[in-house]
Formats: sequence, structure tokens, C-alpha cells
Amino acid sequence: GDVKGMIEEAKGRELAIPGPAGYESCVSIISDTVGLWKDPALLCVNNIHKLMEDSFVKGEKCILDCTVPKKYRLIRNEMTRIVTRILDQYKTDCISHVHRIWEMEKNEYTTNEHYMVTNRRKYRALVDNIISGNDLDAKVKALDSTQSLQIKALLGTIGRTMEKLIMIP
Repeated sequence: GDVKGMIEEAKGRELAIPGPAGYESCVSIISDTVGLWKDPALLCVNNIHKLMEDSFVKGEKCILDCTVPKKYRLIRNEMTRIVTRILDQYKTDCISHVHRIWEMEKNEYTTNEHYMVTNRRKYRALVDNIISGNDLDAKVKALDSTQSLQIKALLGTIGRTMEKLIMIP
């Protein structure tokens, strides 16, 4: 429903081929939806901070009232200061984590680590093969003179030379 509509709106001039959404559609959908969770997350952090503050030190039946009698004003003030400082630090840490995660998620491009890991050997072998010279070079050099003349004749009929054949990876 919603995602299909978003894909259709984001397509623009992409080809309407069956299968998964194109890159531009995905970029548009991701950039539009990633920003939607940041404000509710910050509101959640603020609400939890207020709830914890009320539960520990500011509410009518807070934990501080249950543990330290009101006649010990200095101890209560010091405990209130310590608990408030700790809660404020946790709130600041949570807000910075929300911002850090949001900054990471708003980037459009992510590498597909699973794909890279599973295909690493294949790509490494391909690169090694290209760097060390390809198999075709070795096969051409191993030909005897008759075979070499035959290949040159065949290549000549299609307008190619042996030098261009050697350059093919």
C-alpha cells in the first residue's frame, strides 16, 4: 500500500520494469522516511527523562521521599543534586546517540557487506588473473607455428591482429 505508492511517486523518469524499485526511487524513499523517526525519538528521550526525574526526586511520592525524611534537608538537597546531574547526563548522552545514529542513517549509500564478503575470493582471483597476465596470453604463446599462422589468418578475415588478441583480458 504505502510503500508501493511511495515507489510510484519517486520513480520519476525511471523505466517501469517489473522487479524491485530502482536506485533513485530507493534513495528518495529512504531520505524521506529516515527523517521521520528523529523527532519522536528525541521526544521519547525527553519524556523518559521527565518521568525518571519525577519518579526519583520531583514527584509527590518520589523515591527520595520514601528513603530520606524531609527533616534531613541537606542530605535531600545533595541527593537531589546528584540524581538530577546523573539523569541530565543520561539525557544528554541519549540525545547525542540519537543525533549520531540519525547522521549515519541519512546517508543514502550503504555497502552490502554480505555480498562483498561472499564474492571476495571471486573478485580477488579476477584481479590476480588480470595483474599476472591472463590465460589467453599463455595459450597464444604456447601455440606452434602452424597454429599461430591459422589464428593470424582467422583474425585477418575479421580485421583483427594478434596484438589486439593478446590485450583481451
